[in-house]
Amino acid sequence: MHKESMNKEYFKRECSRQLMDYFQLLHKNKLDTELKHRVQGFINAGEF
Repeated sequence: MHKESMNKEYFKRECSRQLMDYFQLLHKNKLDTELKHRVQGFINAGEF
């Protein structure tokens, strides 16, 4: 059970990190569609 909660915490941190990276690029007006799709895929995969 402890390992499962660690995985959830890791997933939350990693989602936040990836989203922040993506939003920082957007803030600089640098659209990266490939990165956007990778972040979306990571989040969708983690929901299962």
